[in-house]
Amino acid sequence: MRLLGPVILALQDPAAAPSETAPRTDIISLVANADLVVQLVLATLLFFSAMSWGIVIFKQRQLKRATRQTAQFLEQADLAEWVQPVAAPLVARKLGDREFQWYDLDPLLAGLSEKIDLLFIDGLHDRINVERDFRHFEPFLGEEAIVLFHDYASYYPGVRAFVDALTAGAWRVGAAAASMRLLQRR
Repeated sequence: MRLLGPVILALQDPAAAPSETAPRTDIISLVANADLVVQLVLATLLFFSAMSWGIVIFKQRQLKRATRQTAQFLEQADLAEWVQPVAAPLVARKLGDREFQWYDLDPLLAGLSEKIDLLFIDGLHDRINVERDFRHFEPFLGEEAIVLFHDYASYYPGVRAFVDALTAGAWRVGAAAASMRLLQRR
């Protein structure tokens, strides 16, 4: 309780400083007077916090760029007038004792009355997720469906591996532009 008094006084009246004998309780003094291990832990936490925010900002910029590239691609391919991009909402999912955010595709597929003629996959960039996205929609694809895969690039080896596996089987590359691959059934 002794330490709480000067903190409350300092918060209430910035001019009222604690006496010289009382320990300083501002954050800079606490960190400066902490043990080296505590300082290293705090520095590590600060570093990873900054990195996490950097990743979030980077991902937001990537999403905006991908949305813009999608619109440009649809315009250039003369598909913009009959293709409506749809994004599945994120919902909380549970796997064992872990909770995570995932795409809820059920509302999109529940109202589907026709076969899908054009499927554009641009989601998470590892093989497991790209393959899951494709396999989820595969039963709904029409016989002459076109499947577009974004991020077919060396920096996303999982996307490349899955698309290459498809083209070794029942699918062929109909067109390629930058990191986009257009697949059609053989």
